[in-house]
Amino acid sequence: MRLPVIPHNRRLISWIQVIKLSIFSFLKMNA
Repeated sequence: MRLPVIPHNRRLISWIQVIKLSIFSFLKMNA
C-alpha cells in the first residue's frame, strides 16, 4: 500500500510545478 504512494506524490509534485509555472506566466502577462 505504501509503494503506489511514491509515484502518486511525484506526479502531484510535477502537477504543482506546472500549475505554479502557468500562474507565474499569467501574472507576468497581466503585469
